[in-house]
Amino acid sequence: KIADPISDTIRVAGKIANGEYGVQSQMLSRTAETRQLITAINEMSLELQKEEEQKRQITADVAHELRTPLTNIQGHLEAMIDGIWEPDVQRLESCREEILRLSEIVRQLQELYLLENQKGLLRYEEFDFFELCKKLYEKFNAGLEEKCLELTLSMKQGSMVWGDKLRIMQCMVNLMGNAVRHAKPGTSIYVRYQKFGNMTEIQVENKGDAIPEECLPHLFERFYRVDKSRNVKTGGMGIGLSITKAIVERHGGEIRVESGTDRTVFFITLLGRTEDRMSYETKI
Repeated sequence: KIADPISDTIRVAGKIANGEYGVQSQMLSRTAETRQLITAINEMSLELQKEEEQKRQITADVAHELRTPLTNIQGHLEAMIDGIWEPDVQRLESCREEILRLSEIVRQLQELYLLENQKGLLRYEEFDFFELCKKLYEKFNAGLEEKCLELTLSMKQGSMVWGDKLRIMQCMVNLMGNAVRHAKPGTSIYVRYQKFGNMTEIQVENKGDAIPEECLPHLFERFYRVDKSRNVKTGGMGIGLSITKAIVERHGGEIRVESGTDRTVFFITLLGRTEDRMSYETKI
């Protein structure tokens, strides 16, 4: 009764070691410690299976994203080499744009890897979020005017945030870019700031079509697009929200999204300044 469940667990562990992720031990035991061991091995097996599936999906997604620009470059160059097209400035510029797109995909993937694997130092400081949003308005002013959108800041000067200013700015650029892109013309985009004790909540809201409920759990995944037909010029590369999530989680915060019939709201929750953060920063 004692040996059989342990032997079966050893067998399962051996299969996991050989790459058979997801295999489970079905043995039962009356000994509490043995039950805990079986549960731990089964959970580890499932977690490894999940990670392996994610790796395969990421590989497939990266291959898909790189295939299109590479195919375009190959087609243009072969047509020019075969004499079908003249190698004029316009066609060479088209190749250059595709190469820049490839470089940007690689850069964003590298950045995402560094963020998710806790590499790189966050430079914590206390900064005025209102001033950051004013710079944000200047950056998106042309896009706001083009769609007759208004940017409403629900905060006042001196709305302080504790974090890496450049990284938080990057989050806001990604969220504002999405908001401007998907907002209905003539509506308003709202950026709200709220303080709850030692926590800060930031909201970015736009009026527009709702995100389908089945898409919400996947919104922060790499290369995920709600509209599969969108291309890089209209819908981005599908990495921005993944980077935003990684930045927020590096700050020890959380990000979530709600989408209803006529609005979509992103919520970022950040922790305030603490002694633990100060000592961690000093240690690094």
